[in-house]
Amino acid sequence: MPSLNGITTQEEELRGCHVTTLDVQTEDAAASLGKAVGSYITIDTAALSDEHEQIECAGECLAEILVRVLGPHFHGKLCVCGLGNRELPADSLGPEVTSRLPLNLIQLAQGYDCRFREVCSFTPGVFGINNVRTDTLVAGAVQAMGADCLLLVDSLVTLEPAELFKSIQISTAGGTKSFFSDKVGNWTSLGIPVISLGVPTAIPMKSLCPSELQDDKLFTSTMAASEVSALGIILSYALIRVCWPSITRDECFLLTKISKDPLPYGSLCPLDGADSSAEDRQKLITDTARSFPAGIPSEQLDSFIKSKGDQKTCPKTNRRFAGGKEKNLTEALSQWKNPSK
Repeated sequence: MPSLNGITTQEEELRGCHVTTLDVQTEDAAASLGKAVGSYITIDTAALSDEHEQIECAGECLAEILVRVLGPHFHGKLCVCGLGNRELPADSLGPEVTSRLPLNLIQLAQGYDCRFREVCSFTPGVFGINNVRTDTLVAGAVQAMGADCLLLVDSLVTLEPAELFKSIQISTAGGTKSFFSDKVGNWTSLGIPVISLGVPTAIPMKSLCPSELQDDKLFTSTMAASEVSALGIILSYALIRVCWPSITRDECFLLTKISKDPLPYGSLCPLDGADSSAEDRQKLITDTARSFPAGIPSEQLDSFIKSKGDQKTCPKTNRRFAGGKEKNLTEALSQWKNPSK
């Protein structure tokens, strides 16, 4: 681990991803780098070939990194804030992630131990639409929620084309730069730890084609919407894995899809053991696979469905018994969709 004048770097291979950590330990070192004191972690996902591998490898890698970063704040109240404009694909990563975190549903499900006292999320919108500074809105939300730690999720700008949609960045230094300017929000006034999580989704045109007429323009991919959607699954998957470690990988993945593509939890559990035929499972696999991203092998879905037979489930009521509590994801999903019932 090289160390020089208050700066240390570390490189490692984790879950098939190359991870680089830069620790800025002193104010002098921070001034020399133009950064704030803190840790800067970069996960390079460029080597991952398909979407299934990205979820399996990048999602698990990010989860392990977030356990390290958020570990000191376990047992407190975590607020996940999705920054950005949901109407602009390249700037919509924050809202995309928070929309894929069915936090109330997980709470209703019960039986899952959370590493935090409570987890909540918030999407403040953007100054250009609501005419209120984002850090002002976040400060009010954090105070109202009584949060002990704030995790900002945001789209980032990079000068390196190779990092576009291929680099997950985490920082403990607090706050991110505005998507359309170099200004950083006044997050230090919150009085709680602020951690940022983001992915580069745009490149300044001036870095590609230097010109005074293009100083304020950003370049992104024509596939930005689908890229952000896939990244939203990976980031929200990792967050659920970190907060509720007893939720299985398959359930974590399904939970990230509920708000966008509701899945038939009610039809998953009864198809277990001797009561299910190969035809029944295959039909369910076919129907369910439509909601899964390309690259998920049908054999894995079949294995997931069969694994439901290992859970203590009543075939008639579809109730899952966990620690003496009967409310499961199916029942919670019903209540989540129909809160008045």
